Amino acid sequence: MKKWRHAATYEYAATYKGGKFGNTTVNVVAPPPKSEEEIKRILEEYHQAGWDIWDSLSIEEQIQINKEATAESGKG
Repeated sequence: MKKWRHAATYEYAATYKGGKFGNTTVNVVAPPPKSEEEIKRILEEYHQAGWDIWDSLSIEEQIQINKEATAESGKG
């Protein structure tokens, strides 16, 4: 069985033992809490990254993607 290095330094959001997991211990790791400002900044960065990717496509690729999305949504 592989031992994780520095396992004792991690904090877990939740730990489940036994029950439907049998004899297994399940440790749930969650990111540290974030302020509303941090969450807003992160979401804005994701949004901008999406637009940067979109803008990197050729007009033909954008048109094709729009056609496919419209057809899949039943609006086309």
